[in-house]
Amino acid sequence: MAACDRINDAALIGDGWPQALEALSRAAGSRGVMIMHNRNQRLVSFVSDESIREPIEYYLAGKAPPNARQTKIRHDTDPGFRVDYDDFQTSQIAFDPYYQDYLRPIGLHWHANARLKMEGVDEIAISFKRELKHGHYDVADKRMLDHILPRLRAAAHITECVFDAEARGMVRALHQRGRQVLEFDAWGRVRRQHGNFDGSEGPLAVIRMRAVTAEPRTQVDLDKAIEKAVRQPQRQSLVLLSDVTGKRYLFQIVPVLGRARDVFFATSAVGVLIGRPKLSSSAIDMNLASEMFRLTIREAQIVGFLCEGRSTVEIAAKLAVVPETVRFHLKSIFDKTDARSRVEVVALLAQLVR
Repeated sequence: MAACDRINDAALIGDGWPQALEALSRAAGSRGVMIMHNRNQRLVSFVSDESIREPIEYYLAGKAPPNARQTKIRHDTDPGFRVDYDDFQTSQIAFDPYYQDYLRPIGLHWHANARLKMEGVDEIAISFKRELKHGHYDVADKRMLDHILPRLRAAAHITECVFDAEARGMVRALHQRGRQVLEFDAWGRVRRQHGNFDGSEGPLAVIRMRAVTAEPRTQVDLDKAIEKAVRQPQRQSLVLLSDVTGKRYLFQIVPVLGRARDVFFATSAVGVLIGRPKLSSSAIDMNLASEMFRLTIREAQIVGFLCEGRSTVEIAAKLAVVPETVRFHLKSIFDKTDARSRVEVVALLAQLVR
């Protein structure tokens, strides 16, 4: 049960999954364990202990034979763990390329799988991997794993709640400022929307879980910006949109970081629709700006001076540095905000955080 406690700890803090899974694997007598996200019976993402991470990435990259287990396992007929001999005969395993050409050469062979959650075509499941030399999982092994399965399902539920709580904090900070906000999952689908996105007047609509632009020519830019924010390595992005009247908007997409979000049903990025950019030299909330864009203290100071309309030379004098140092920090600020000019930085921050 100590290993299950490690899993619960990872769930509560939303991090530390590889270490917790390693402890669980040792306690269960397996070589490795993974929590996976399957869509339409196909593996799309996972989190695992380090011992089996490389072979799983090899499989996910399409370099291994197809896994017959993805279509063979019937979790709906068994609420607990299923092992190889629940779904395969000895002769089938002996001639299956996935078992013989992929698992056997790396010393793995035997599985014990259970479903943790199902939503539509998306499934969260857990899989224990046992080495070939230790033989297949038997009835006693299944009984032991079934005993801890409720705790594993509870941990998955807790993880989703923790991730949702983190996302809600960011959404609340933005929505309270009158912003329209979209939450995206790890595949760029809209999970939730806050504000009106029917497309009748604004630059964006939500259609079948997809963010769609009013001006078709900007759809590609939006899709790329969303993908940049939700796919590893996640980076914030900014896209300029227009409504049907030509009024312009900024759509800022901020990643909600954490690799395990790819596996659990959670928000991976938050997009905020910002009204027509207006320059402002008034004071901005630098704490929030620094948090959202991960600015250093020096970068935050320079952004403050930009909002006051100061030149590079003036900023250098204020900070007692050479202008080249200011230009170095400006390049970092542009990279972090996806802005291409000082004007765009000021427009973005003044609208986003005032």
